[in-house]
Amino acid sequence: MAIFIIIIFALFSGLVYAFLLLLTKIFQSFGAKVLTANKKFKWTLLIASFLVSVLTTYFFLFTSPITNYKTAYIERQQDSYKVTVKGRRLYMVHDPISLLLRKTYEDSVQYIIPRSVGVIKGQELLTKDGYYKSVGEMTIKDKSLKIDLYADNYDYKTLDPDSWNGNYNLVWGHK
Repeated sequence: MAIFIIIIFALFSGLVYAFLLLLTKIFQSFGAKVLTANKKFKWTLLIASFLVSVLTTYFFLFTSPITNYKTAYIERQQDSYKVTVKGRRLYMVHDPISLLLRKTYEDSVQYIIPRSVGVIKGQELLTKDGYYKSVGEMTIKDKSLKIDLYADNYDYKTLDPDSWNGNYNLVWGHK
């Protein structure tokens, strides 16, 4: 994965350099004498393209518009409780334009839990056939909920964190 990121970064740096060089040629064609092709200017152009590439790569690889809302809703069902957590998720990218737009949609997940207070182990949560079982715990205390769950990925022998992990304010009823 690191090699892939380095290759993409290098290609992007070259594209930014070529774009900035083209811009300078366009300005020079209009008679702008400020931009000359001396060594100092080429180094400045190279450093500027590197910085633009670093910032853009950082933005797309290490920031995310994915958020979990801070409010969770709990409601009683027949002999159990349903906790609903909402947030924003990224659309799946199928083309370069979608990658740049980074559009999101509202999503939610519902957990069926046996009680409305205390520590609920991941093993107590219902798991549908074909899905990994949950490990970890959900802690409900007063009006707060802490989700710390992981999928027991027995195929790769890993514990994959649930994207809904976090601390929430707990509200009775559903919105």
